[in-house]
Amino acid sequence: MAFEPDKITKQHILDAVKKIDSETISLEPSTKFDVIVSGKAYPPKEVMRYAHELMNGEHIWERSGGEPTNKYFTELGFEIKSKSSTNMNEVSITGNIWKLGCNWGSGKPSFYNYIKEESIIIGVEDKKYSIGDLIVVTEGHQVKAIARINENPKPVTSNINLKPSFDNLEIEYDTWVNYANSEWYELEEDDTFSYQLQQGICKVQNRDIRNKVIDLWNSRNANYWIFQGNPSVFDFETAIKNNLLEDWTVSAHKDKIKKGDKVILWISGKNSGCYSLAEVTSEAQNITQSKDSHLWKTEDKNPLKAGIKITHNIIETPLLWNKIKGTKGLENLKVGNQGTNFTATKTEFKTILSLINNTTASNNKADMQAKNIILYGPPGTGKTYNSIDKAVEIASPERYNFNNHKVNKGVFDELRRNGQIEFVTFHQNYSYEDFVVGISPDVTSGTLRFDKREGIFKQLAERAKQNWLTATNKKEITIDFNFVFNSFFAKLIEEEVKEVEIPMKSKGYKFKVTSIDIDEGRIKFTKQSGGTGHDLLVKNLKAIYEGSLDYGVEGLGVYYNPLVEHLKEFAATLEPQNSAEEELKRFVLIIDEINRANISKVFGELITLLEDDKRLGEENELKITLPNGEKEFGVPPNLYIIGTMNTADKSIALIDIALRRRFEFIGYYPEYEMLNEEESLLLKKVNEAVFKEKKSADYLIGHAYFMKGQTIQIVLQNKVVPLLMEYFSGKTDIVSKIFADTNWNVTYNTTNFIWDISPR
Repeated sequence: MAFEPDKITKQHILDAVKKIDSETISLEPSTKFDVIVSGKAYPPKEVMRYAHELMNGEHIWERSGGEPTNKYFTELGFEIKSKSSTNMNEVSITGNIWKLGCNWGSGKPSFYNYIKEESIIIGVEDKKYSIGDLIVVTEGHQVKAIARINENPKPVTSNINLKPSFDNLEIEYDTWVNYANSEWYELEEDDTFSYQLQQGICKVQNRDIRNKVIDLWNSRNANYWIFQGNPSVFDFETAIKNNLLEDWTVSAHKDKIKKGDKVILWISGKNSGCYSLAEVTSEAQNITQSKDSHLWKTEDKNPLKAGIKITHNIIETPLLWNKIKGTKGLENLKVGNQGTNFTATKTEFKTILSLINNTTASNNKADMQAKNIILYGPPGTGKTYNSIDKAVEIASPERYNFNNHKVNKGVFDELRRNGQIEFVTFHQNYSYEDFVVGISPDVTSGTLRFDKREGIFKQLAERAKQNWLTATNKKEITIDFNFVFNSFFAKLIEEEVKEVEIPMKSKGYKFKVTSIDIDEGRIKFTKQSGGTGHDLLVKNLKAIYEGSLDYGVEGLGVYYNPLVEHLKEFAATLEPQNSAEEELKRFVLIIDEINRANISKVFGELITLLEDDKRLGEENELKITLPNGEKEFGVPPNLYIIGTMNTADKSIALIDIALRRRFEFIGYYPEYEMLNEEESLLLKKVNEAVFKEKKSADYLIGHAYFMKGQTIQIVLQNKVVPLLMEYFSGKTDIVSKIFADTNWNVTYNTTNFIWDISPR
């Protein structure tokens, strides 16, 4: 193939940059110029080599640097910047972080693509950016890019070229609007994240978001490496444990390893795996003496070392290769070969980091997570919304995403389908029988009878208990009841026979099982006399078989007990089955509006069993006999309860002291930073007035009312004012007074008996 520079298109350039970024390709830096693509700087000749390869398969570029190469970019609409004039890499970040939403008001078009292409950031005079500030750029709630301010902002009116685009995008072109040149870093898809702050331009105060933004910015140009060591050559364990490891011998890629690069520290040998993550602190250089020089087991023959700083020390709990090699994202990890350092990809590094974080989170949360918690606060503060996130954080910490509710909701729905999470709403008629155990009428057989019924707590507790017993090997399983039952009745279930005779205790007496209703869990039978009328329940048969239920010798007990004995005799003829390995899971019950029921009555004896040290397997383990006759019932340690409580609802039962001391309480209150400036100011003023009247934070109004995409007038008309009328027992004069210091006129029309609501 020939050198064909004129056939390279803009799309070839964009695809080349995409390839460079996705494969974390190390590029030879340019000396004088960079080409700006999607807000990021790249060496022009390197980009052209990859663009040319994508065009005809030849990885070549035969033009010299500077103008001979730059002209191809400028003709295709790309910006060339002189390194000497911009000094972009010399601009230090200040630590100030702002958020810029790319809509100039509700319903206005997004200007994200425009400012990205122009490499500018828009601001306003009362919130002026400074050189070195970082900007998180959002569309909706999605953070798409991070930008750094490289020049002092100036009024947009100083640049007449901006006006046509500003007018088209419905952005104010006025002296109070400013702009600044910036360096853009458009996030890769797996780096984008959600930030629920609704204000258009504001400072970012959330610590987690701030740290995430700074980490993403600092690693934007990082290369990724595997630094591999042999434990028979060097005592890595001692070096890492004692914080002595500050450099690493390198034999390859010496000229490409630079400060800020990310490193997977890999130890080879029998227990090969990742033992730490690190960051490069200096380029490779000759180092003859280090803090850890005495830990060499053989002669150190290579003085060329790169400085490193360990960022994640997992020497005590390493990620062993035999445990993680099947993980998605690590399929091509370059480990196990001869050598001290190899290239890695960003995906591989992030996958390892995720595994470390998940393992740490699981270990920490298993030890520290409260078993019983209540999310409390006034209405509209996100208690139910956050209960979903909290449930996922407990039940599946490795999949929990601290800033993405949508992701958590997907996990939540999956765990509900799998029976690991349950959700129930309490109400005034909710009872112990609904929650734990009771009886319910049944007329399916043509006659009225009452069956034992398990409530939602009992059902979830049994699931959690079985998982706990199996996963912790506390249950000696010989032959599982279900296996015995299905084996014994196999021919009847498959309709190969019409009945199965069961001998009774009275000699010569028997009854016949005629069918098994799998869906209903019922065993149909005929008596010695040939009569019918009652069914046996599979769940009761199982409980008697396992010893948790004593049915007695009267009534249906004359049928249950001989059938259980017959099953046990049959079980003795079967081969014992080993219990399959099972992962210990955490089960979560969410009780929404927990204080709307008479909770002391609903919980009953559970009030004691819920305590940490009274749970199964704990030091002061307690078991009770339930009202249905079931013996040895206890609450397993892997069952968690999350309740939500509306503090403004005083018409319902409050949690008594006995139950209160068994729960950890987490308060939720209005988060004004979640709203735009006008909504935030209004809600603050309203809440200040409410607190002055009520002398309690229980009656504040939450931010969630303003986050439904409705106008302020509609929110006040349909949500806020009706709630205030409840708070103040229908006293319209007090409700009107609440809005006295706001920019909204709220008055009660005594002619039409409606509220007049309008901006002042």
